[in-house]
Amino acid sequence: MNVLLVNAPSNGIYYKMGLKLPPLGVAYLAAYLRKDGKHSVDIIDMNAQPIKLQDIPWRDWDIVGISGDTSRHNKVLEIAAYAKEASRIVVTGGYHVTFLDEDVLRTGNADYVVRGEGEEIFAELVDALADGGGVSKVNGISYLDADGNIVRALLNEYALHDAKRDHMVGHKGLPKLLWAAVALVGGPFGRWQSVVEHQMRGLRRLYLKMHIAKLII
Repeated sequence: MNVLLVNAPSNGIYYKMGLKLPPLGVAYLAAYLRKDGKHSVDIIDMNAQPIKLQDIPWRDWDIVGISGDTSRHNKVLEIAAYAKEASRIVVTGGYHVTFLDEDVLRTGNADYVVRGEGEEIFAELVDALADGGGVSKVNGISYLDADGNIVRALLNEYALHDAKRDHMVGHKGLPKLLWAAVALVGGPFGRWQSVVEHQMRGLRRLYLKMHIAKLII
């Protein structure tokens, strides 16, 4: 299927200062979807691409996935409305909708909510939709059934597999922050990874693929 991933624009302090951070969340999703070559994936980072929503050719994609947190939730809903107006399947994810899934589903502008860590869950959902739309066996999603009742499929144990590492000091490579939301979204163990291991993998890619041998840190 053709999938568009949209990173909603931020008005946070970092962006007001001119610091543009890469959208690692949607990048993880895109990489996971692309790995088997079954789906075509595009990314629009609205922090880096100041594109007007009405200028996006929504019908070029079958599924539109939108990521955003609480501060960007209204923008997420606006993006979802445009995609839904074009009759696309709309999927939202992130901390905010993980806790308030029913709210976004009741707007009528989102078909599914991916709760918690999204890579495997979103990939399973896209595969299920590509195979004909039977999503009842997809873990970790929320949606409204034919009678308008909310269905919350249980989270799988994907969030636990990284917890077997010996050194659990970072969440997706970031310093470990004692946020309750991280534990609730990622499971009791979260997605803690070794910061050193994560950074060394990144440096190795820079050296092997981009031939960058010297860095100023």
